[in-house]
Amino acid sequence: MLLDYAVGQGADTIATGHYARKEVRNGVHYLLKGLDRNKDQSYFLYRLKPFQLERAIFPLGGLEKPEVRRLAAEFNLPTAAKKTVPASVSSASVRSASFCRNTCRPTTAKW
Repeated sequence: MLLDYAVGQGADTIATGHYARKEVRNGVHYLLKGLDRNKDQSYFLYRLKPFQLERAIFPLGGLEKPEVRRLAAEFNLPTAAKKTVPASVSSASVRSASFCRNTCRPTTAKW
C-alpha cells in the first residue's frame, strides 16, 4: 500500500489531488466535502480508515477549480491546459444514489 511505502521512506503524510477536505475535532479526523461542490470527491475516500485519514492531506480541497487551473498555469504544469469534463458527463461528479434515482428504472428480477 502506498501509505506503508511512504511511511517506510520517512514520510509523515500523503497528499492527494482529491477535491476533499478534512477537519480535526477533539483529536478525531473527519472527512469533509471539497469547497468546490462541482468537483467534490470526498465520496471516493469514504473507506479510508482513521489512521489513513490522519496521514492524508488534500491541498486542492479548499480551492475552486479556476484557482487550481491558475496555480497550475503559474507553475507551468501540464494539467493547466487539460480539458475539464463537464459535471454532467463525469461519473465521478455524481453521487451513486442520485445517479440511480435519476437514471435507473425499477425491474422485477427473476432469480
